[in-house]
Amino acid sequence: MKEYKISLQKLRKVAEELIKRGYDHWADVKLYVVKGQVHFRPPKSNDIEGVWDGQLAMVPVIDVINDVEARVQQLKKRDESQLGHVERNKYVVRNSPVIAGTRIPTATIRRFKEAGYSVEQIVKQYPTLTPEDVQAALVHEEGLARSA
Repeated sequence: MKEYKISLQKLRKVAEELIKRGYDHWADVKLYVVKGQVHFRPPKSNDIEGVWDGQLAMVPVIDVINDVEARVQQLKKRDESQLGHVERNKYVVRNSPVIAGTRIPTATIRRFKEAGYSVEQIVKQYPTLTPEDVQAALVHEEGLARSA
């Protein structure tokens, strides 16, 4: 995959600028990277203009939409060894126990269960989780309650 080196902060600024211009949804525009700068193609236009300076791009541009989508999907994937496990990491949710490979605290899963949600309903709320993940969280929380 091609590396575009556009930071998340820069993409957030791009989003803010596009919203100011009336584009509430990124699906309305195509984004391009030209020499490290983000450009876009407005709907129903063949012009490609710079997000900040409005300059038209007169050089070949690189379509980044498919690349970004692929990267997002890759970020959502979890290693199979993480499924059905709980972990703690001092850099994730202030060292709270979470479902391995996610930022979803086990306490959140417990609260859903206490509110009457079934395992299937919890998975529906968090599609990245498996029923095994939910069970592992509930077992972990039960162990914490017993030791308290």
